[in-house]
Amino acid sequence: MKGIYVRCDNCNKFISEEKLEKKCPKCGNIISNKNKKYYVRFKNNFIKVIPSNKTAAEKKLIELKSKPYVTPYKPKRLLFGDFLEIYANYFREKTSYRDESYKFKKFKSWFGKKYMDQITEKDIMDFLNSMNVKNSTKNRYIARLKNIWNVAERFNNAKKLSNQYIIENPMKNIKMSRENNIRTKILTKDEEEKVLHFAKMSRNEELYYIITIAIYSGLRKNNILHLHIDNIQIKDENTAYFTNIFVKGNKQVPWLPMHPIVIALLEEYMHTYANKIQKNNGYLFVSKDIRKSFSNVLEKAGVENFHFHDLRHTFGSRLAEQGIAPNVIKELMAHESFSTSLRYVHFDPGYLANEIKKIK
Repeated sequence: MKGIYVRCDNCNKFISEEKLEKKCPKCGNIISNKNKKYYVRFKNNFIKVIPSNKTAAEKKLIELKSKPYVTPYKPKRLLFGDFLEIYANYFREKTSYRDESYKFKKFKSWFGKKYMDQITEKDIMDFLNSMNVKNSTKNRYIARLKNIWNVAERFNNAKKLSNQYIIENPMKNIKMSRENNIRTKILTKDEEEKVLHFAKMSRNEELYYIITIAIYSGLRKNNILHLHIDNIQIKDENTAYFTNIFVKGNKQVPWLPMHPIVIALLEEYMHTYANKIQKNNGYLFVSKDIRKSFSNVLEKAGVENFHFHDLRHTFGSRLAEQGIAPNVIKELMAHESFSTSLRYVHFDPGYLANEIKKIK
């Protein structure tokens, strides 16, 4: 039926402008005058009107009726699951696909059989609300979904998606959730001794080395598990560096100094396990998932409510306890901002009690 239509931005239903009330008859979404998106229906095609207002729509309809109409070419629709395969190949070239692949599986399970133009903001919110996770975790999913649609739009504009299309980006109005990730859990010296003792006894012969490096370097688990001999530059027993370490945002830090304990540890490890490293194409560690072995060690050591990333907090806290300036902590921990360095540094109650006694 010819005429002027408005499209609901929540469920994508086209509603005749004459029959339109304040709410979408399909999903109940409120359609305000400010947010109306006008289309003209002609020859069973919906044609978007720019600028999007009723006057422009009326003019467009008169124009279409007054001259011969050529049916526009309508490209094939693109399934989200199909585009995810395209995106995954693109993404593998940018950073570690392995660390994000579990997100892709969830996306494909939820959206895979829907067409890109069918997925709405409400669908995205339903997916996010279905996850019982912290806001910080939810934000990682939001960031990845935003990137997926941004890449789809870039590919579409560059005509890399031949005969395929998306209508609008459903992620454009979705905001990140407020995060509160501050943890005060750090490893005491007594706990460290117990953890390292049981790590040495672990079936995973690499675990002791991995944990020690984390405590005395502050490197993230992913950085440690993917250490390559090319990332290690040892000059002498007191001077060595981690080189070309990737941090958040896929940025590369050219070098980070090593603690003497880490230097001695790595020299011992690379000598003892030289053959294994060579077979592993230069990568130090074969282990890619240490959650179970790390959890077993914590249980035996009697350390509760502790995450591997808290070893990084431990490193930062110890730096601060030694009076090292926050701007130096920022460089040693490869933080992007000074505020992040302050957030990572926590003090145990005993240390604070001793510090307050210094006031005279």
